[in-house]
Amino acid sequence: VCETVLHGDFYRLSDGNIFSWQAVNKEKSESVALFVKQREIPNMPVPRVRLKGLKERSFYLVGGERLSGAYLMYKGFLPTFEKGDYKTQLVKIKEIEEKERV
Repeated sequence: VCETVLHGDFYRLSDGNIFSWQAVNKEKSESVALFVKQREIPNMPVPRVRLKGLKERSFYLVGGERLSGAYLMYKGFLPTFEKGDYKTQLVKIKEIEEKERV
């Protein structure tokens, strides 16, 4: 994670009530994303956040789920937060090798 943040590509993904940033390593095989919810607003849905800098045709492991780079960049990732103000979610994203896909 440290190498990715220090030497990778850095993206600001969203701002507003949900702030999010993402760092992607140069090989586009690992990424880390940080989501911050500023305030708890009753009945306000959490928006999907479109990630950046991934390989469209590769698959990534995100919180135990196998998702394509295209899905993460075009459909987006839905962060989950605990109740309350100033809650965060840190997500590690790792490319799955061809042999791991099955």
